[in-house]
Formats: sequence, C-alpha cells, structure tokens
Amino acid sequence: MDNKYKTNMLEQLIPKLETLVYRIGVQYPQKKVVSFLAPNDSLKALDIGISESRVLECIRSNHSINAVNISQKVLITKSGISKIMLRLKKKGLINAVHPENNRKEIFKLR
Repeated sequence: MDNKYKTNMLEQLIPKLETLVYRIGVQYPQKKVVSFLAPNDSLKALDIGISESRVLECIRSNHSINAVNISQKVLITKSGISKIMLRLKKKGLINAVHPENNRKEIFKLR
C-alpha cells in the first residue's frame, strides 16, 4: 500500500474512532476508554495498532505536539511513545520537525 492510500484510509477511520471513543466514554466515564477498543479491519489494512491510532489522533487534533505532551494526552509512557513514533515515521505517516528554539521534536501528520 502506498502512503497516500494509507493516509486516505486513516482520515476515514479517525472520525469513526472518535465517535466510538465518545460513546464508550459516555457509558463508562470512570474507565480508560481506549482499553475497550479492539483492532478492526481498517486498522489491520493500514498495519496500525490501537496505540498507534491513538497517537495519530492526538497529533491530528493538536496539529504540532511533542512526545511528552502526546504521552500525557494518550496515557502511554514516554518510552512507549518513542517506539510508536519510530514505527509511524517508518510507515511514512508522520513528520518530525526540530524548531530552532526547542530541542524537542514536534510531530505532524504527513
């Protein structure tokens, strides 16, 4: 699969995930919502796991964000985020930018 096709599929999948997360969050507000999600065919076709999809959604909704902030928002350890970011970069789904005034990488969707 080429990156353009993957990006298109991801853009179609994200609103569905948002709706599902919202519905589960309303039903189970005391639980960590994402633990209820299981991989579906769209994610498998993109070769994207649930954690990766959560990170992609976080980047999409926050536009330019660093790994520490992603970690806090999606409740994944910083080392876990680092591994996920490497996988997403290899798949060509994100870009990492180093601003001049900041040592930390800022991530954006491709």
